[in-house]
Amino acid sequence: KLDAIETSETQRLVAEAAKIFVGHPYVAGTLEHSPEMLTVNVDEFDCTTFVETCIAMATTIESNRTSWHDFLYNLEQVRYRGGIVDGYASRLHYISDWIVDNSYRGILQEVTARIGNAKYVIKTIDFMSSNRSKYKALEDDKNFSGIKNAEIGYRSHRFPIIQPQHVKAADIREGDIIAITTSIKNLDVTHMGIATIIDGMTHMIHASSKAGKVIIDPLPLHEYLRKNRSATGIRVIRLKAELSTSFSMTPEMIYKLEKVLVPFGKFMQKATFGTIGKMFGISRYVSDSVKDRKVKDFLLECVTNVFVGDEPYNPYTPEYLALWALFNKRVKKILKPIKGGEKISEILDIILDGVLYDAPPSDWKGVFEK
Repeated sequence: KLDAIETSETQRLVAEAAKIFVGHPYVAGTLEHSPEMLTVNVDEFDCTTFVETCIAMATTIESNRTSWHDFLYNLEQVRYRGGIVDGYASRLHYISDWIVDNSYRGILQEVTARIGNAKYVIKTIDFMSSNRSKYKALEDDKNFSGIKNAEIGYRSHRFPIIQPQHVKAADIREGDIIAITTSIKNLDVTHMGIATIIDGMTHMIHASSKAGKVIIDPLPLHEYLRKNRSATGIRVIRLKAELSTSFSMTPEMIYKLEKVLVPFGKFMQKATFGTIGKMFGISRYVSDSVKDRKVKDFLLECVTNVFVGDEPYNPYTPEYLALWALFNKRVKKILKPIKGGEKISEILDIILDGVLYDAPPSDWKGVFEK
C-alpha cells in the first residue's frame, strides 16, 4: 500500500502508515525489557511506539527500500540517542530529547514556531529522576545515573508550543507529528500522534489508552485539547525530507556573491569582539574580558547551545551585552527607515535570545563552520 504512494510525499507516507494500524490494540510498556534491545511490535502500540513505527516505515519507503532490515535500521535511528542502542538511558525517553537528537542527525525538524502563533515556555525536564519509584528500570543505579545525565541538558529548557486556542489556525499538514505538551511538573509531553486532515480540520491518529486502540480521533485536534485539562498546547514535528526551501541561486549569482563572501569569510576568521566593537562604534559595550575573543568561536558555541539546550549566556554576560549593543544601537537604526525593517528587527530579537539561551534545533552549525 505504501509503495504505491509517490515517495516525494514523505509526510503523506507517515499518515498512510498510521492509517494501516487503526484498530490495533493499545498496550503500554512494550519496550520495557532488560537488557535494553531494539524491540519491534507492529501488533500493539503505545503512543510513542506508534509514532516511531510510522516514521520508520515512511523513511524506509521514502528511501526506496522495502526490506525488514532497513525498517529495523530506521526504527533504531529514530528511537535511540545517536541511532544506537546502548542501554536503557540511550532510549530517547523525553520528547524534547527525542526532537533535539533526531533534528541534529537530520531526521526530524520541529516546525512549531513557524506554522502558527507560538509562545516559548521554559521548563526543567527531570520527571523520571524525580519520580524514580515509578520506573522499574531506574531501580538499577546505572540506568538512574544515565537518565540523570541525559536530563542535565534540559534544565530550564526553552521550547515553543502552540496553545489550544491557536491550534485551529495553525498550518498543520497531513502526516505532521503532534506532541501534546503538559502542565505536569518536570515533564514536557504526555502524548503523541500523527495529524490527518478531514474536511479541512486537523484530527489526530493516535494510540489511545482511553479507547484501548489506535484510532482516528473523532474530535478535531483543537477540541481534543480543550477537553484535556493538563494539555498546555502542542509541538509540531516534521520529517526532514519534507523540508525544502523555495530560495535558490543561479551559478551567476553565486559567482557575484563570492567576491563579497570570500573576503568576509577571511575577516570573520580573525575578527574579535574588540574588532567588531571598534568597527561599529560600540566599544564601550565590549568588556575587556571578551575583547580578544574570536567571534567565530563564540558563534560556534552558540550553535552548540542550540542543539544541547544549555544556557551559557544571559543578559548579564559580556557576550550578550556586546551583541545586544550591536543589534539595538546599530543594526536596528539601519533597518528602521527600510520597508519591513521593523519585522526584521523582531526576528533579530528572537534570534538573539534563541541562540544565546536555548532554541529549537536547526541546521545552522554547518553554515557557521563554512
